Amino acid sequence: MTVDFQEAVRDEAALRSALADADIAPMLMVLVQLTGDLDILEEVAPHIHGAWSFLEAVPEPLKQKVRDRLVAALKAQATTGRPPPPLPPPDMLQRMMSAGVGQTVPEEYIPLLVEETRLGAEDPRRVRWQRDPATLPLRDFKVVVIGAGFAGLCTGIRLKEMGIPFEILEKNDAVGGTWLENDYPGCAVDTPNHFFSFSFNPNPGWSRHFSGRDEIRAYIESGFDKYGVRQHVRLGAEVTGAESTRPLRAGASHSAGAIAGRRPSSATPSSPRSASSTSPPFRRSRDCPASVARPSTRRAGTAAWTSGASGWRWSARARARCRPAPPSRRK
Repeated sequence: MTVDFQEAVRDEAALRSALADADIAPMLMVLVQLTGDLDILEEVAPHIHGAWSFLEAVPEPLKQKVRDRLVAALKAQATTGRPPPPLPPPDMLQRMMSAGVGQTVPEEYIPLLVEETRLGAEDPRRVRWQRDPATLPLRDFKVVVIGAGFAGLCTGIRLKEMGIPFEILEKNDAVGGTWLENDYPGCAVDTPNHFFSFSFNPNPGWSRHFSGRDEIRAYIESGFDKYGVRQHVRLGAEVTGAESTRPLRAGASHSAGAIAGRRPSSATPSSPRSASSTSPPFRRSRDCPASVARPSTRRAGTAAWTSGASGWRWSARARARCRPAPPSRRK
């Protein structure tokens, strides 16, 4: 139990004031998980008609009943020092989620939602080796990641966990990807923040349900520092092309190839089809460009292209060639 939680619960007036402004569905979920009381769940559920706060019609006396019981449950949790309750069993989770969104959540969705929100203690998306990595030549398996946005950051975090050497290459003079480059008025996310973030790095401090560009960019920036990935980023250089030096089969994951400094095509993602393509058939959003090494140098390695929100990647055994990108105009 954290000191912050105990302090927050100790001031009951402040706690009640905060709960008075809270949405009923999240309060109900917390109460049910803390107490296991499914009767209150069934009592409130008929008044919730959708996943958004404006789709509930819970009578105020019933809302107050939930608040009062939640205050008591939170104070008991803080006073006793009990550990947080475990993840509810799947059948209970299904009932809770169905009540929270006002319709039946299919059984097969439960594992997906548990994974997406990382409700369990383990990170289900953490890389797990099938063989002992100590027996593998990881130091010779060099990876180049193009783009220092969300996808590039996540790729770097996982590669670091695996002990695979990598470099993230970015044409701009700062990380952030599309959230660096787009700064039009009202720029914000259209996905709820608790889903538009890494399951392994939740952010309880989002100021809005759909946060703006600056707050999202700050979240990305903090991730590069928190996970020690920033030192693997090379800024200010741009990839301008890629060329395979060996025929590739559709779906092949490794090949000899080269990367050069011309901005790639924005064509729809597809498998490499030619041994001499100078415009690689992968989609690149504006947040994923870069260099591979110092100008006029070549280096053996494995290149991984990431394409921002599409999350599409193509890996190739490569020798790389690059040139510095022109100075960024981004402030």
